[in-house]
Amino acid sequence: MRERALGFLITLGLLIGGSAWATTMIRLDEQDLWDMADTVLVGRVALPPKPVVEAGSNVIYSKITIFVDEYVVAPPLQKEIRQIEILQPGGTHHGRTMVVPGMPSFRQNERVFLFLRRNPHTGQYGVVGLSQGKFGIRTEEKTGLDYLVPSPAQVNLVPILRGGQRAGVGVASQAGKTAATPREEQTAARRPVRYLNDVIGQIKAYKNLKSGLDR
Repeated sequence: MRERALGFLITLGLLIGGSAWATTMIRLDEQDLWDMADTVLVGRVALPPKPVVEAGSNVIYSKITIFVDEYVVAPPLQKEIRQIEILQPGGTHHGRTMVVPGMPSFRQNERVFLFLRRNPHTGQYGVVGLSQGKFGIRTEEKTGLDYLVPSPAQVNLVPILRGGQRAGVGVASQAGKTAATPREEQTAARRPVRYLNDVIGQIKAYKNLKSGLDR
């Protein structure tokens, strides 16, 4: 139920602003991403994004092919699939460019950490929370450890106001939280580095805990 509510709020966020593609969306925290994604993976962008335009439509989509190095979360039958495709609005086709604020960008050979959700009707994958569900992977020179780089939001992120403390792994309560000020955004940018293996461990621990509680 909570996942459905968040999905509705994200859709509503895309409609705020009165334009074709709005510039406001719901801010997701770590637990939101973990709960809403049915697939979490480490991979690499195999090819440049491929533009797709359906017959009779002016909407440009981009198809992004991902080579999967590791599934952190995935349905059992999917774990043998080493290549998946993401479809998202926006792109360039025959000299015409459509930009959708908040959509993540991809470049060939980029290493990525993705939170995805599969559309049961089309079978296509989309990134959860738009740019919030896509992280670049870099390697720290001194340690050789991989760390995560968040994607630029490029939109106004509106927090969800929640009451009460939520149980989770390494997730603070969002109760009473208001929109971040520029100073708060600067502080967030100076947060400690999030190492890939640490985040993977947290997600697996959270999923195992939740699976145990659901039994």
